[in-house]
Amino acid sequence: MTDLETDLRKFRFPSTTTRVTRTIMKYYRLKANESRVILLITYPIFKKYLKPIYYKHFQLLSFAMHIGESRIIDSSKLKEMKYLLEKFVFTFHLLYGKRHCVNTVHSVFHFHQTVKDYGPLTNYSTFNYESVIGQLAAATNGTKNLPREIENTLELIKNSSFLAHSYCTTSSLYSFISEIQGYRKTSMNVSGIHQTQKPISAINQNEKHELWLKFGDQFLLYNKCVIKGTSFTTRHYSKSKQFQDCGVLYQYSDGCRFGIINKVILITTTNKLLLQIHPLLHNEKDQVLLNLNTEKISCDHVEYGNIDFYRYIHIDADNVIEKVCYYEYENKFIFVRYPTLTESS
Repeated sequence: MTDLETDLRKFRFPSTTTRVTRTIMKYYRLKANESRVILLITYPIFKKYLKPIYYKHFQLLSFAMHIGESRIIDSSKLKEMKYLLEKFVFTFHLLYGKRHCVNTVHSVFHFHQTVKDYGPLTNYSTFNYESVIGQLAAATNGTKNLPREIENTLELIKNSSFLAHSYCTTSSLYSFISEIQGYRKTSMNVSGIHQTQKPISAINQNEKHELWLKFGDQFLLYNKCVIKGTSFTTRHYSKSKQFQDCGVLYQYSDGCRFGIINKVILITTTNKLLLQIHPLLHNEKDQVLLNLNTEKISCDHVEYGNIDFYRYIHIDADNVIEKVCYYEYENKFIFVRYPTLTESS
């Protein structure tokens, strides 16, 4: 358990993550969202600590939940989800015994039908409701007539919500109301306008010469930038061991790729912002093998590969899609994209 805890602490999350898992030693006290992070994000680490048959069983549930929380779910993915959940439920008693086949385990079998009828699981998740309740509780300051105060707060939110969406979407009130209602936060920044922060004061002469050959002398280097309202940093910038904003998913010529930001470059003559990226190489999606290894199902949000820190590419800042989680082990990397960017993530 100590080794598992150490590996879990090596997982790097974006600083905007709502909640990361506390120590696995207190697994019996974990909140639902912490268990969700283990199931969706950090599950690959368990491959080192579980017997193959148990890890494969764990993958069945994790892959199915990745599909259930995806932003786009087509009919083929829905069939995969059904197949994965059937395998998970029907083999559960073989691994853990009939005594543990409780109602909760059986309910998992029906998740695919729920997704088919009502859309992604986040459409009716209680995580966001709990967050709103927390904000309502924080807005209650009195010691008497608490029900009346809560009622007034709800009425104000309802009325201001209507006004914010109808008349003042450019007001700061709009973002506040959107946040308290559990909507995804939106940025009011105009596309193509970025902010840069934390200039790089020292740089290796060889690197400086390479940049000068490529961009001339009209460039500035930074450790941090804000793109469309979201902060990104270089891999050397953050002092936190758990939170890093350098792991990204970006658009490249051959599709979407994972990588780590090494430098933020501002071309002063054109005011163009570029990111120097160490790309994930020899990447492959995580897979679970079924039916005596004759059939395989891939998880679209998880990729394995390696990174050569002497190799990099430059991309336009507008080609960055979002921040992602990553884990480094034995010179290899695992990148994990959140299936959804709702408030609970």
